[in-house]
Amino acid sequence: MINGMLRQLSLAITLLIPVGQTGKAMAAGRLRLPPVTAVLSDTIPMAGSRAEREREADSAWEALGRTASLFTDGQEAARYQSLNPLRQWRFEDAKSLRKAELAYGFWKRFPDDHRRAQALASYLSADPHFIADQGNDSPDSIETWKGLDGKAFVRSLVIDTALRNQWLRSGNEMVRVALREGTAATAERASFSLFARDFRQASRLFVSLPAGSGEHDYWRSVEAIYWASFYARFEQHALTYPASPELGSRAKDFLSTLKGYSADIALTYWRRLLALQAGMESIPAGIASLHQAAREQLYAIDIENGSVPLDMEFTALDGKAFKLSDLRGKTVLVDFWATWCKPCVEELPHVKAMHDQYRARGFEVVGICLDDESARDRAKELLHKTGAEWPQRFEGIGFNDDAYRLLYGISSLPTVWLLNTEGKIIAKNLHGEALHAKLAELLN
Repeated sequence: MINGMLRQLSLAITLLIPVGQTGKAMAAGRLRLPPVTAVLSDTIPMAGSRAEREREADSAWEALGRTASLFTDGQEAARYQSLNPLRQWRFEDAKSLRKAELAYGFWKRFPDDHRRAQALASYLSADPHFIADQGNDSPDSIETWKGLDGKAFVRSLVIDTALRNQWLRSGNEMVRVALREGTAATAERASFSLFARDFRQASRLFVSLPAGSGEHDYWRSVEAIYWASFYARFEQHALTYPASPELGSRAKDFLSTLKGYSADIALTYWRRLLALQAGMESIPAGIASLHQAAREQLYAIDIENGSVPLDMEFTALDGKAFKLSDLRGKTVLVDFWATWCKPCVEELPHVKAMHDQYRARGFEVVGICLDDESARDRAKELLHKTGAEWPQRFEGIGFNDDAYRLLYGISSLPTVWLLNTEGKIIAKNLHGEALHAKLAELLN
């Protein structure tokens, strides 16, 4: 949060992006990104009155906004779930490449629009897989994710490196323009967006490395070397823009994700950020926000380690106020999930059965749905269908930007935490029979 198309577009992709919208290139099964040279050429002149130009910009921005969600409706989500792994990724590619195309078009055509910096960020965050049109017959024969070695699957894919490099170079040049022509705030945002793009690309490669059991010391050394340049780059970003009020949230974006891959390394980096310029008499506002974020994250780590109780307060999906502290004295399962997460959806009936079995003995469930706003009705329908009547947090801002996900470094779904009667985490990611056995141990 994710992230070539079929030689002949599947029904799901055809429904996602009508062929007529993108002309011959789309009809041939490939969206084309802008060449690098186009980024540096003059912007497209806009004809018509100011009001007409504003209407055209608003229309283009609305079109870009529609690419924020992977699915436009529940039917499209169902079609996606019916596809095999490779075709799911091609489906994601179609959406990502369309997002990049629209973001670049907005950035190019409306140089004076206040949303141009957001369009640049959208372009850099498109993150296609760039699966090649040719050479993936073997992965295409795999019918399901079940039992699949996901790491080996990713490493086996043939990637369209020419298109990928074009996207990378175009993004680099767009950022150079922003750094040269934008305000300090625009430059900071562009610089971090480029950092985030590169970090996501590196993360994709890292999670597919074939780490084996019994190799902890080796991979610990690899992690330290692999991520060191990114920390150095982030620290330099902070020192370049020390007054930016966004630095605290930038650090959470970076290190909360890193924590999912290398928790010890992320902890080390949080401690370094807490010490950054700590001895100065006058600490810039941005650095101060970094220090505050570091203190919050280090406390969150104590929560995750079971040292202190977990606290949550929110307005639930049904409109009722909820406080986790009200459930002290009970055993509580906190379930982080989303409607697009197939294992999460498949687990819901099992959680419901265990809730029914053990509720009278003091077992409760709290759901943390990490969908975006477009899935609100879909989530309600699914919960109603499964009879999941426990409190559900639904902020509607999606996986990537959710405050709890960032605070606790949740990098994948499903994620579940089991809390004891004091509200402290005593187990993580127990599912099915393992969760049932633990509940029987605690509550029988």
